[in-house]
Formats: sequence, structure tokens, C-alpha cells
Amino acid sequence: MCYFGIEEAGKVWWFDFGTAWEWTIRSVTPQNPYTKVPFAHADLARLRKLHLYRRRHRLPVPTPSRDVAENIVRKWTVLTHIFRSFGFDDTHPEQFANLDHRNLNAMFLIFMDDLEVMPNPNRRLLTICRKGAERQFFTDSGYMISSLNLITIALTDCQAYDAIFLLLSALYRC
Repeated sequence: MCYFGIEEAGKVWWFDFGTAWEWTIRSVTPQNPYTKVPFAHADLARLRKLHLYRRRHRLPVPTPSRDVAENIVRKWTVLTHIFRSFGFDDTHPEQFANLDHRNLNAMFLIFMDDLEVMPNPNRRLLTICRKGAERQFFTDSGYMISSLNLITIALTDCQAYDAIFLLLSALYRC
């Protein structure tokens, strides 16, 4: 699990996991550094799942940037990859980078309300939204980073179009 491979034009390219992760979180449209071909959405999804697996099992993951603003933009970049994989190609991290903790708290409340009216609401998503809405004890930047981590975990596990649509809708309304 230290390496990540992608298939491109009949060839398999292997990357160190940490290096691949750092490349992808720095760009809205990450590319294979050797061929300049954009990574497929399926490859980015596998990389996110591998990152989540490594975090859950306490395996080493790349250290986030010490610059809080940069760290927040990179987390939005990962979320943008998820949005784009579901066809929302016009999303960009800069659209959301100016949201503050009050906006994200409102987003969690709106997202919860939207999820609860769905037939068979996703209970895991609702639980994560409740955690996000209740976390008032962090610093503003700590709340932002924690909230973005929660959203990323939820969407990496869920992978459902309706959840992505409702989340984007809540983000645009908050």
C-alpha cells in the first residue's frame, strides 16, 4: 500500500502513495507527471479511498501544509475532484475557499434537512452532518479543517449522485 498504480494507454504507471497524493491535491485537474494525461476520475477515487484507508488504519499519510489557508484550499480541491467525478465540472476550490465556519455550519444544517426528506435517507451522512453542526468548540480554522475532513470522508464512503447534488446545493445556499 505504499504505491499507487494507474493504467494509461496500455501501460501501468506506479507512484509512491505520498507523491501521488501531493500531486493530486495541488491541482483541480491532476495529470500524470510523465505523460501530462489527466488522471481518470476512477483513479482519483481509488487514491482517495486509499488515503482514507491509510488514515483509518493509522498508516502514514502525507503531512498537511502548515499554512492553514493552503490546507483549506487543498481540502476543497479534493472535494472538487469528487464533485467533478459526478459531472459538476464547473466547480472550483476558489468558489468555496472564502466560506467561513458559520457558512459551513449552516451548510451542515441545510444538508441535514435535505437528507432527512429523502426516501431512505443515508444515516451515515446524517450522523456526519450532526457531528459537523455540533462542533462549535474548535477555532475557526480548526472547525473548517475538521468539517472539510468530515465531508470528504462522507463523500468518499457514500459515492451517490443525490448526496453530491444535495451537498453542492447546500453549499450554494449557505
